Amino acid sequence: MDIMGALAANHLARQDARRAIPLLERALERQPEREDLARKLTAAYLETGQHTRAAELQREHAIDA
Repeated sequence: MDIMGALAANHLARQDARRAIPLLERALERQPEREDLARKLTAAYLETGQHTRAAELQREHAIDA
């Protein structure tokens, strides 16, 4: 796991999705094949009420709800 992914995981573990989102976005930009990052980012979007962004990411990465 890269440093951004590790930092994001730390924020998620502390239930701070708002801080995890920009880190997950950057990590996923660098590694778009990482479905685990896409799933975590989708969950973070949902947790922060960003339902449209979550749905877009799900479609983009073919993630099941």
